[in-house]
Amino acid sequence: MATDLLIIDVQDEFETSQFVIDETIREIELAKKRNAIITSITYSGQGPANSRVLSALRTYPKTYHVTKDRDGGGERVVNTYAKHKNELPKRLRVVGVNRSYCVFDTVRQLSDAAFGVIEVSQKGTWCTSPYNGMERLKKLRYNNNVKIIENNAKFI
Repeated sequence: MATDLLIIDVQDEFETSQFVIDETIREIELAKKRNAIITSITYSGQGPANSRVLSALRTYPKTYHVTKDRDGGGERVVNTYAKHKNELPKRLRVVGVNRSYCVFDTVRQLSDAAFGVIEVSQKGTWCTSPYNGMERLKKLRYNNNVKIIENNAKFI
């Protein structure tokens, strides 16, 4: 089974999105080659996903668009898989912003929901807080299913 891709809050309303656009597009293209499911989750009231991201996803049939109204979107992602009768993936790659809030909360929720291995792309996530948010994510590794993927790690 291919590694699925989750894109979190890569929206123009969030200035930090500009720092992950190129890596997000790279991950989208790799996911498409693997015939993986791609889920783009956006924060309600903050505008649509970035236009380059939307363009890269436009004709790909295994794309789901989900909105959320709080930092954590894990429940929405799980519900989307269930709605489309897909099993939870064995591997999920995560890109997006903001690493110390929305990415962290969503990854924590997915980890608790028995997702397989969750790979957080260090290059594909960004943070606006004084610390980079990676330390919070590293603490999730106690579940043994959250992995921090270094820059340009191979998409499995």
